[in-house]
Amino acid sequence: TQEDLLDVALVEGTWSNAHVGLVDTDAGQRIYLQTGANADDFEILDASERPSRLFPQDDGSVWWDAVAGEVRGVSSDGLRITATTGLEDERVLDLLVIDEQGVYGLLLFRSGTSTGVVAFDGLEGNFTSLSAPEGVTWTDLEVTESGQVLAAGWRMLEGSNPATPDVVSVVSFLSNDAGTLSLDGGSVDGPE
Repeated sequence: TQEDLLDVALVEGTWSNAHVGLVDTDAGQRIYLQTGANADDFEILDASERPSRLFPQDDGSVWWDAVAGEVRGVSSDGLRITATTGLEDERVLDLLVIDEQGVYGLLLFRSGTSTGVVAFDGLEGNFTSLSAPEGVTWTDLEVTESGQVLAAGWRMLEGSNPATPDVVSVVSFLSNDAGTLSLDGGSVDGPE
């Protein structure tokens, strides 16, 4: 009670309303798991100050930006998962799990005014990040059924007023080879 619910993601469970939530309390932000309607079905998962949103995945897991250099999550069967990122001050904007074991994926992050993508894993790997093309701001990561990774975002049209810019959507095709990321065929502009 008396806390602000900032984000919520449903999880698998015997209770149809089982969920992970992010709340803002007087003591800071908290991630919790609720698996039933009783008081003992409620558990605080994380009390770090960094989380700003949850990242639910197709495999049923839910992740969050926990502390510098680390993302944490809870799997669909309730197990805690942790992965290293190599990021320090950057803010995670999106997270995409891309393997069946749920410990390897890609992070979209903001560093200052620019965005980029970096791989993460549960084995303390250290991966080199890929920056968005100049003038492009990525906002979302997606993977197609065929496994193609896409970074979606926007860019300002040349000659537009910076105070009220005209923007177009941008989709970048990413190639991922064992954590080494590169632009695969570059980016294409979408509609305004």
